[in-house]
Amino acid sequence: MNSSEPSKIVFENNVNLIQRFDPELAQRLTQFKPSSQYVLTETPTSHPTLIFTGGKRPFYLCSSKDPKTEAQREIQSLAANESSVYVFLGLGLGYTLESLLEYEAADIAGLLLVEREIDIFYFFLHRRDWSALLTNPAVRIVITDNPEKIAPAAKSLLPQIMGSGLRFVDHRPSAQLFNEFYAKGVDCLRHFLQRAIAESEFLVMHGRLIQRNALLNLPAICASHGLGPLRDYYKNQPAVLVAAGPSLGKNIGILTQYRSKVLVFCVDTAYPVARQHGIFPDFIAAADPSELNPRHFEGIQPDKNEILLFESDVHPAIPSHWPGPKIFINSEKAAINRWMERIAGQFGTFDQG
Repeated sequence: MNSSEPSKIVFENNVNLIQRFDPELAQRLTQFKPSSQYVLTETPTSHPTLIFTGGKRPFYLCSSKDPKTEAQREIQSLAANESSVYVFLGLGLGYTLESLLEYEAADIAGLLLVEREIDIFYFFLHRRDWSALLTNPAVRIVITDNPEKIAPAAKSLLPQIMGSGLRFVDHRPSAQLFNEFYAKGVDCLRHFLQRAIAESEFLVMHGRLIQRNALLNLPAICASHGLGPLRDYYKNQPAVLVAAGPSLGKNIGILTQYRSKVLVFCVDTAYPVARQHGIFPDFIAAADPSELNPRHFEGIQPDKNEILLFESDVHPAIPSHWPGPKIFINSEKAAINRWMERIAGQFGTFDQG
């Protein structure tokens, strides 16, 4: 079925709406020419379906008979009876999404729409006017073949996810064609959410202490170097991370043999052990806000070449007493750090995890 003039107009209107929140995607779509492996065709019910012809046999991405009714049945099987953020893993031509919006709109706290193939999304935008969807502030769209890009898109939906939970809606034909991609995408999302939950619990327990430390650390932050000029400075250079754990005492002796050949990054909890073995790390990282953390530095005279990496929420006794060079590692997630940057300028950011 060739694209008719009305479907071109619908597509252009949809792309114009995407331009408002994702100009890069809109430009890709405007310049995009779909592969001949994807064929749009009519069904007996006059609702179009999409066929992938790049395999051994034609593969339907929607029902070959009645895609609209099939999608309605799928949504009914979800038994959606409470508010959730819905993650669509594959879109097809949008029949399942359309049914959810039609029958369960009141239970949609947010939508994360993931599609691996821009060809499929191209035809998705041709099929109907998606104005209500594309102007909804609780909708995020991810068109990518990199599953690691899915989780960052969910970041701005975290309040809704924490309040309402998450439900996955698999587009079965997409899952069959690109199973590895969508499976890895789900793993990335789950890992991201586990980390977000842990960070939320940490903030509930230590939020006041974190804010107090950040304010007390202002003098040290202003006197420190930022990460910006150092990005990629040590690229391709071998490095070792020394962290506390049961194998540290057994293995740290090996590091002494190769110390001159590698950069050494050491977390604060392992710093005393490293120094006891005659290892002077290049960088020592400190981020824990608790009053116990400065104890790891007691009785140690830092070498003039050792550099302290510290976060704004670290206990202020550590950066304020460090005699050598310091680098403020500026976690991207800390709102107070953004406030400081507006006053003092850009430090460069670090995605702490």
